[in-house]
Amino acid sequence: MAFFRSLLGHAASRVLTDNPVRAGLTVDWDPRAGVTADAAGLVSRIADQSGNGNAATNTDAPSARPQWVDGVVNGLPVLRFDGADFLGASASGGAAMANLPGLDDWTLVAVCRPADGFGARTTECVIGAGLDSHAHIAALANAPGKLGVLYGGVAWHTSQRDLAEGWQLLVAVRAAGTLRLYVNNADVGETWSTAPSGGGVLMLGAAAPGVHGFAGDIARGMIYTAALSATDRTTLAAYLGTLYGIALAGS
Repeated sequence: MAFFRSLLGHAASRVLTDNPVRAGLTVDWDPRAGVTADAAGLVSRIADQSGNGNAATNTDAPSARPQWVDGVVNGLPVLRFDGADFLGASASGGAAMANLPGLDDWTLVAVCRPADGFGARTTECVIGAGLDSHAHIAALANAPGKLGVLYGGVAWHTSQRDLAEGWQLLVAVRAAGTLRLYVNNADVGETWSTAPSGGGVLMLGAAAPGVHGFAGDIARGMIYTAALSATDRTTLAAYLGTLYGIALAGS
């Protein structure tokens, strides 16, 4: 029971406010707080630290729940996914979250570490906002070992970026029809993109239950309903890089 009691310190009543970039923040899944888990650490719910109430849950598929593991990255906890786990929507299809409207500009952020062997696997989605022309940020794209943004489960509209082993800070910013990708604050480059509508089911660790499941650790998942400016993106990267001990480009 000692482990279970330690998890209670991360209950939903605790709210974190150390993120310095909060304008437009609509979802902030942070395993340091707001985690509901059983004695084995299997997570059925993670609260939303943005204040918008967009908790990610898995109430229908207990065998597909990620595990809360403490002290993994810079002494901080993570959610560990095995490729079949997910949070966000029910196994029967789920429901759209209320606070992510249809929009053209958005920012997706993930701090993650793909499990060993990721370069030989196929698409794995870390965080996203529904299928059917909605956006996902993926640690692994349709070319294994790449970063891309997925629309509708089919097309990739990015100049996909090779990923290295270890912890990654992944950021996708869409503004005025243009998508830019960043890995550890390095600009992957400007890419053409279609116009996803935003909204839909918010997911962590998969594109949908049983679809494009991620294998590895996730330390943070964030969605902004705005395109972060260069200043805000740099400020956010500095905060996350320091918090999780990730070496950033140019630092």
